[in-house]
Amino acid sequence: MGSVCRRILRFLSLILPSRKNRWVFIHSEKHWHGNLRTLYDSACRDERISPCIIVTGADSVENLKALYQNRAEIFDVSGLKKYWVIPTSSAVVVSHYGNSDIHHNVINVWHGIPLKAIGILTPERTRKFKRKLRRFSSLVSSSPLDRSVMSAAFGLPPDRVIPTGLPRNDILHPNFTLPTDLKALDDSLLDDLSGKKLALFAPTFRDHRKRKKITPFTKEQVATLVDVLGRMGYSLGVRGHHTSDDMELPENTSIVDCSSSRFPEMQILLRRTDLLITDYSGCFFDFLLRDRPMVSFAHDYFDYVEGRGFTYDFRTVFPGPICTDFQQLIDILPTLVDDNHDQHYAEKRAIIRDLIVGSTDGGASKRVIEQILSQ
Repeated sequence: MGSVCRRILRFLSLILPSRKNRWVFIHSEKHWHGNLRTLYDSACRDERISPCIIVTGADSVENLKALYQNRAEIFDVSGLKKYWVIPTSSAVVVSHYGNSDIHHNVINVWHGIPLKAIGILTPERTRKFKRKLRRFSSLVSSSPLDRSVMSAAFGLPPDRVIPTGLPRNDILHPNFTLPTDLKALDDSLLDDLSGKKLALFAPTFRDHRKRKKITPFTKEQVATLVDVLGRMGYSLGVRGHHTSDDMELPENTSIVDCSSSRFPEMQILLRRTDLLITDYSGCFFDFLLRDRPMVSFAHDYFDYVEGRGFTYDFRTVFPGPICTDFQQLIDILPTLVDDNHDQHYAEKRAIIRDLIVGSTDGGASKRVIEQILSQ
């Protein structure tokens, strides 16, 4: 949406009467997933709320209508209906930096616990960008500590940052009932694993590399990794960042395709992961809810620190071994499934989970809903 369109929408939201029970979810990505989708699904089950979706990203209205079998109100942003639906809604829900200025009550559910520097904590942010962040009415966070970080990153007072937990992590609770489409993906993953456990390699997005591909493993190293994990009873799954295919990995028929085009919802993978291999991806915070071992393959650590930087001190908060070369990784993998060796990291996982992730009860979506309704 252009700046003129956004100004019109905000002005109309201030003068038109709103429907107290209507919430608009702004879908700006190519996949329907994460906090936005989980919260929307929960809102659909709440009789007090009439949610709808406006698609502004690469996904299509037809895809979402097929998913919900035409039971949902879904509009394309290019249509004129947005000039009525958005201003007359009581709340607008987003999950990224944009659209803070299209309504007087915009709630940002964000898309994860930030390990990497975000918002105004990153260098060279403009005044316009900083003003845009401060316009959000509310911002969801995972815990009281995460609340402090998100408050600083968005320049918002702490009372506008709500430590409810992240809605998407409800999916990781053992009592969560998967929607039909996610259940089908879960079944497909189990078929691929054929009784083996999943060791998921999930590196982070490297936006500081200016589209330069990363090549974490050679062809020989991939074969070695698959062999070592296979002897441990694991299959190797590979998941690049959902917003960008910025990783080149040699082909190997033993690798399970865990890409976002096949598994749009990352939490479906984490539900089945028994060993996480990452670098600096914040997905390890979510994975703490599974209380399983993890290892960081930090092969470009100093380059990453210089190019992007961290919100938390990585070496302090990561609750697993940090390997800087491939041989270290291969040597450490068998020890991670040894309960005696893992005890130290299990204790650290519990500490970091309690400090940064917060609640483990699977009720984050309900808390966010109650918070919005109480405004």
